[in-house]
Amino acid sequence: MTRTFFDGFSGIGGFRLGMTRAGFQCVGYCEKDEHARKFYKKYFKPRKTEVVSHDITTIDLDSLPDFDCLTFGAPCQPFSNAGNRAGLADDRGRPLWDAIFALLRAKRPAMFLLEEVRGLLSVHGGRDFAWILMQFSTCGYDCEWHLLDWRSFNIPQARERLFVVGHYRGSSRSEVFPLRPEEAELYQPPQAKGRGGEGRGGADNPAPALIINDGVPAPSCGMTGRRQRLRRNISRKAPRRPPSSRDTTNAARPCRT
Repeated sequence: MTRTFFDGFSGIGGFRLGMTRAGFQCVGYCEKDEHARKFYKKYFKPRKTEVVSHDITTIDLDSLPDFDCLTFGAPCQPFSNAGNRAGLADDRGRPLWDAIFALLRAKRPAMFLLEEVRGLLSVHGGRDFAWILMQFSTCGYDCEWHLLDWRSFNIPQARERLFVVGHYRGSSRSEVFPLRPEEAELYQPPQAKGRGGEGRGGADNPAPALIINDGVPAPSCGMTGRRQRLRRNISRKAPRRPPSSRDTTNAARPCRT
């Protein structure tokens, strides 16, 4: 039996790309941005039976078929360090999260997958994230989460994202975090700093090749030690950014409720 998912805050289809490759079938999607929807339709060519919505707060839940997994990445502006960090007090925050909770209560998928910026962990001292977890719990979901860096997936960019996996209480479940290299394709955990690299890559510790196009390896993005040192020297000459308000004490530690 084919497993299904609903693509909330779909954007241009990042979640859909991964879910379809994993064998899931999309039953519908929701995206407010017109240009993102145009790209999404052109690239994925959704089936006519898929439910399409432009506003997650106005979705007709009765017309939405049941599905096994909900994927969503709620707008990050209220939590991002680049924004005003108003959190759930932001008009773009609370109403959208309330719509997500209503969707979970109505459809009760076996699991959900959330992606957010790292700032969700620390905004308002972590109280907003704690409240969100409590709401997930009242909807019937046990959660686990982990902070993942794109560099751990052989992507040449330092970008951390929080991933939360919710399991509907009483249904079958398996622990997802922490990821292990032998269990997750393309994943390499962060390593201690050393010669030739800052965490991974480098002449003595090359990053693994990314496999694309049916097994054809793409060039590795691991930098040599000389290029790494050049990048560090350039960064020292750049203007310093103001101190961040991020709490990194336990941010990268996998947790469960």
